[in-house]
Amino acid sequence: MNYLSNSIIIEKAYIKYYSEISNYLFMKVGNIDDVEDLMQDIFLKLLEYNNALVEDKIRNIIYVIARNAIIDKYRTQRNFVEIESESNYCPNLSMYDNTEVTVIVNNLLEIELQAVNKLPKMRRKIYKLVRFEGKTVDEISSSLSLSYRTVENHLRIGRFDVRNYVRQYI
Repeated sequence: MNYLSNSIIIEKAYIKYYSEISNYLFMKVGNIDDVEDLMQDIFLKLLEYNNALVEDKIRNIIYVIARNAIIDKYRTQRNFVEIESESNYCPNLSMYDNTEVTVIVNNLLEIELQAVNKLPKMRRKIYKLVRFEGKTVDEISSSLSLSYRTVENHLRIGRFDVRNYVRQYI
């Protein structure tokens, strides 16, 4: 029943907020193809959301997911630029020069790190390995001699705790 109610809420939100969120994304990224990709990602994340959604709060949740998607997009682009510049390729960096996005990314990263530092030792270690070092659950379970399921659970709870902490500041 929870899934049904979530899907109905998401369907209504899609109809109601699609244009508004698309315009917001377009103002931030300036490319309609990227906007369509981000919109798809946003609503897929909503569909994967395991907690009960409240119709009154869905707009805020969509904006948080959208903002995080934009940050991830710019973080990916920044990493790509760093890789390209390491190989002596100098692309036009003006499209990445967005002070607002940089400030948002830095603030969210700082808040995320505060949350991570409050996690229990093992959970913090696993979260950092996945989030900041790009390790997979398999790699972590092997290197720490833990079961795959244990690592998954630590990661799931860690993400939940970090997400709840960050929500207080958004």
